[in-house]
Amino acid sequence: RSLRCTHLAQGAMHTLAPAVHANRSLRSLQLVSNMFLPAAATLLAAALEGHPTLTHLNLDHNPILDAGAAALASMLLTTPIQSLSLAFTGAADGTCAALGLVMGKSALSGLNLTGNRVTATGAAALAAALTSGASCLRALTLTANVLMDGEATSALAKALPAASRLRSLTIAGCNVDRRACARLAAVLPQSASLTALDLSCNHFAGGSDELAWALPNCEALRELNLADCALGDDEAD
Repeated sequence: RSLRCTHLAQGAMHTLAPAVHANRSLRSLQLVSNMFLPAAATLLAAALEGHPTLTHLNLDHNPILDAGAAALASMLLTTPIQSLSLAFTGAADGTCAALGLVMGKSALSGLNLTGNRVTATGAAALAAALTSGASCLRALTLTANVLMDGEATSALAKALPAASRLRSLTIAGCNVDRRACARLAAVLPQSASLTALDLSCNHFAGGSDELAWALPNCEALRELNLADCALGDDEAD
């Protein structure tokens, strides 16, 4: 069921949530851009507790903020949800902490937190969950979390060797600096699973030198995105 951009009324979740709970065959629910607030997300999370079939949930572009997003994250333990997208929802470190607690015990394999308010603290929580080795996460997208910094990237880098199921990491536009880029380069050869790394829109320039030297030893990596990273002729060489 797709209810994208349908401009549902603020009270619509009081009707929608019980209906979703009652439907025991629903596999995908798209609620993009409906101006749902934190209370609506909390209602939805409660309705989805124990849902037997839902595998894909998308609430992009709804201002559910950290409280609403964290409620949805906590619900993952009791559902078979594999793909969760919370892009541009105001999710922050509280959501990452909630996700960190359930990632190793849930079916979640794809997580999109694009355009939110994640900081180094939230990134560290996600990294810790990846390091545990129990996480099923295969794709993590953190594009345009402008409060992230080199420390956040370094935390994620440290987790890569132990994140045995992670295939794709996207940290485009996350203030990856030269030092963090070097730390990524140092651990990439130790990752046996990562096949795609997106570092676009991070102006680390000379930090790409370390990446260049590491690439011959990155046997799993198949795709590297360095668009808009302020690379010049020297870096290209």
